[in-house]
Amino acid sequence: MLNSLSMFAPKTVKDSKTELERIVDPYKDVRAGVESFYLLMRARVLRAFGVLFPSVTLPTAATLAPLIAVGIAADPVTGV
Repeated sequence: MLNSLSMFAPKTVKDSKTELERIVDPYKDVRAGVESFYLLMRARVLRAFGVLFPSVTLPTAATLAPLIAVGIAADPVTGV
């Protein structure tokens, strides 16, 4: 719970003329925590799967292929 404290807690509080300053990127730690938790849980599930089904080959890391979008060659309304 203390990891999410930066999202809710102010960085500085001044009492003369009441000034409150927030942290610049409060979700930086949350993003890093979610990614590390995902990798940890994925590794545990794959390890458990390997124990339960030893004859099955476990998947390797997927490679992503970027797609290139091509615009329409002719306008369907005017035909140009």
